[in-house]
Amino acid sequence: MKRFAVHDASGNVLRTGTCSEKVFDLQARNPGEKVVEIPKGMEVRNEQHFEVKAGRLQHSPAREAAVKSAQAASKKAARDGDVERRRVLQDIADGKGTIDERLANLAKVLIGE
Repeated sequence: MKRFAVHDASGNVLRTGTCSEKVFDLQARNPGEKVVEIPKGMEVRNEQHFEVKAGRLQHSPAREAAVKSAQAASKKAARDGDVERRRVLQDIADGKGTIDERLANLAKVLIGE
């Protein structure tokens, strides 16, 4: 069995897996894709942290940092959105605004605006 990484022309790892020697080359099944073997001892937990350069799979600290930064920003945005939704719901519960305003705000919360 071989461990493989399929990548595009820019070196972005698209997927990883394990296959038999016979079907190794078939893993690159879409136009522009190429397949490389993952070296023994290399742990690929998150494909976004790796890239292929000169035909070799390698860990990319810059990519890992970018992915972690994007994940942190996404989590913060979700938390901020939760805080705002809670505030709006509390205002509705406290009877702030007219009934029409409260209903409009409730509708916005329910549809995720």
